[in-house]
Amino acid sequence: MKRKITLLCVLILILSMTVPVMAEESDLQNTGSAEQISLGQIGCDEEDLYEAIRPVTDAYEKYYDISKISLDGITVTEEEDGIFNVDYFLHMELSRKDTGNESGADAVDEVNIGLRTQFDHEGNFIKQLYEASYGYTDDISVILPDPESGSEEPVLTEPLFSDVSPEAWYYDACQYVGHRGIFNGMGDGTFAPGKQMTVAMFLQALANNTEGYEKGKYSGPDAGAWYDDAMNWACAVGLIDESDLSSASEPVTRERTAELMYRYAELTGRLDTGAQSSAFGQLSSYYQDASQIDTSAEDAVLWCTQRELMQGDGGFFRPSGILTRAQTAQLFQNAETLMENAVI
Repeated sequence: MKRKITLLCVLILILSMTVPVMAEESDLQNTGSAEQISLGQIGCDEEDLYEAIRPVTDAYEKYYDISKISLDGITVTEEEDGIFNVDYFLHMELSRKDTGNESGADAVDEVNIGLRTQFDHEGNFIKQLYEASYGYTDDISVILPDPESGSEEPVLTEPLFSDVSPEAWYYDACQYVGHRGIFNGMGDGTFAPGKQMTVAMFLQALANNTEGYEKGKYSGPDAGAWYDDAMNWACAVGLIDESDLSSASEPVTRERTAELMYRYAELTGRLDTGAQSSAFGQLSSYYQDASQIDTSAEDAVLWCTQRELMQGDGGFFRPSGILTRAQTAQLFQNAETLMENAVI
């Protein structure tokens, strides 16, 4: 009996000596692992994050109605210089504002954007970064501020439209108008670059680009068409006359395009020229068919030409030629300075 008790004591002693050894091995494996840090420990809370991402939500609200916003997967890490990185995903449920999609279709979507907000050791905001981890369930055309320069640049780099190849000469232009919501596409993921541009399409694009444009805000004829509001808006602000309201489905000519761009520049206060004298004389130095340009459009064509918004084709302007959607996208990209933050 005494021997059994002695053996039991020895066994207990051995076990008591091995447990600390196992714990030490575990501690060695965890050496260097990041300690869990909470927002509260760095003097912040979620309200600080919502304030930091306001430029993001404001950018989306220009084109979308946001029904839900949440912050998921928040983690905090500390850099050697005392800067705290707060990484998380901004989740939004949203629907595209009805700004006159050419097909009449509305898009409903979700978006998850990987974000990083940096704070100092006292909880003061330093800067907002946008990570390259996006989880779009569909193409969403929104411009977010570039984190370094502060300028507005497209965050998405994938093609927005299934029928626009990255090798096409008009790819960048289509991406430009798509990202900025100037063109909404045909509702099926396509852009239809070779399709002729109509007056309605052109005016809808200008309306989409103009701050303050709201669907249903302007009175006028109601034909039950997707472009009614854009046409009525254009008439209300003086971009077109009432007599033009019936021309919505007509193709827009190059000459008419120049006139509309010229008038748009006037209305937005960006017509950077005085009265142009002898417009025809100057046009004839650019185009061999200058005599075919209507007298009333000469100033507009000259203005667009001198600012390289529109260029001829082998020395010809071809005033009665019809623009395609791809050519119009290129025109708008050429007119970026005119189009940016336009207000009427």
